[in-house]
Amino acid sequence: RHNGFRSDNRYLVFQSLAEANTLSGYLLAGAVGINSVIALFYYAKVARVVLIEDAPDGDVSPIRVPPALSAAIGITAVATLVLGMFPQIIGQFTGETRLGPEPELLALEGD
Repeated sequence: RHNGFRSDNRYLVFQSLAEANTLSGYLLAGAVGINSVIALFYYAKVARVVLIEDAPDGDVSPIRVPPALSAAIGITAVATLVLGMFPQIIGQFTGETRLGPEPELLALEGD
């Protein structure tokens, strides 16, 4: 059983579409491939602008961040890390999550 984000989901979708052996599967696989290439170039350009290029007006003075914003970012970062590493913290408050009808309802439908 796997919970959370998997970095290979795009590959699995592409593989499933290609293995369908249908025209629509091949067309969708092509669209996924083209979208992946476009995304790669887009994010590479963003990374280049942020990391390599100089500021357009030459201003390199540090940005002043208000203390309240720093606190909010810190709190959400800690919460994200803690809840990402220990999701059962939330699970104990929500109980077991189901993706379908309750078992009692399934029993009633069979009558």
